[in-house]
Amino acid sequence: MKNNIEIYEDIKQLLGLNQTEFATDYCQKSESYIRVLRNDPERVIPTEVLANIWDKIESVKALQPQTMKKALSRLQEKIAREILYRNTSEQHKKLREMLINIVESVNAKKHTEAMPIIIM
Repeated sequence: MKNNIEIYEDIKQLLGLNQTEFATDYCQKSESYIRVLRNDPERVIPTEVLANIWDKIESVKALQPQTMKKALSRLQEKIAREILYRNTSEQHKKLREMLINIVESVNAKKHTEAMPIIIM
């Protein structure tokens, strides 16, 4: 990711959330969390916070129109790629579940003669 608040900016654009809603509902942090990230460009959003954001997007996505679901799914893929990049040597349960959801989504869109993607 380019910076700490890129995900917030994406969600703000898609769902119109303010900093407080994003920090408390999506990150499960205090109201000032985004301000802290803005003021400290060296600070990285922890992996567990990224997983919380991914989970919250998943719960909100079901209530959205189809075009919004696609945009939110792209954002989830971006988050999953960041988590995967950070944790290539670790087998976290949340990461595995997120990847399985993404793979199932990709496999559902493939042609029947294409080989499926499998995570072991």
